[in-house]
Amino acid sequence: MSKNVILVGDKFATFAQQENVTTPLAFCAALEDGKIDACNLILGQGVSDAWVAHITDLAAQTNAKVTLVNSVSAKRASSKSCHKVKRQNALISEPQVLRNNAFGARLLIDEDCELMGDHQTGHHLQGMLLVEAARQMFLAVIERYLRPKQSNYAVINHLNSTFQSFAFPLSTDIELTVETRDEDRPDRGSYDVQVVFLQNGSPVTTIDTRFTVFDAQRLAPKEAAMAQARTQDCIAMADKELAVAV
Repeated sequence: MSKNVILVGDKFATFAQQENVTTPLAFCAALEDGKIDACNLILGQGVSDAWVAHITDLAAQTNAKVTLVNSVSAKRASSKSCHKVKRQNALISEPQVLRNNAFGARLLIDEDCELMGDHQTGHHLQGMLLVEAARQMFLAVIERYLRPKQSNYAVINHLNSTFQSFAFPLSTDIELTVETRDEDRPDRGSYDVQVVFLQNGSPVTTIDTRFTVFDAQRLAPKEAAMAQARTQDCIAMADKELAVAV
């Protein structure tokens, strides 16, 4: 096995057919068979935190010198940051400040996440994975930097996705830039942001979005009232359709 090997989730089996690309199951089998003395393991997408821990333990047991690349600096975002209860559904690392109004993170897809429960097509990442990762990115920036002391409820007003190229299950940087912000009211803030996904330094997907962040406690009763009104309208329409049918 080459000194530099890319590790991707087992669901990316088609991509893993390339030379110098492997999956957790295949890599662990090679370790157990004594086929690996030393290598740099470059973490791609689809690999769970549990797999990383298992490979680290197995390498120690087999006296293989395995250096995990990209594993230390990329801590998966917390549930509070990205508004996900299950850890495998967090698709990004905790964002860091790059410069004024700009924040960076890494894409950290776990193949057991909610968006990979079905099949994978070809070599590339599904576009919806990147859309969801962008959503998590601006939520995490809100929680950590823009409105860290509030109870936040974000509403997307507009979202536009531009896919410049296929994105593959490789190391991926995320950069979010806050282009405009309106924070005149204490109970809400409106933001225009651009989220760019980069592989090997080149953009593969750009997502432009505008969203409004409300105080969660103030918005909750308004949302409940809207839900009730919409439900009553739905019931009224059903009554009319049934009356016509009779």
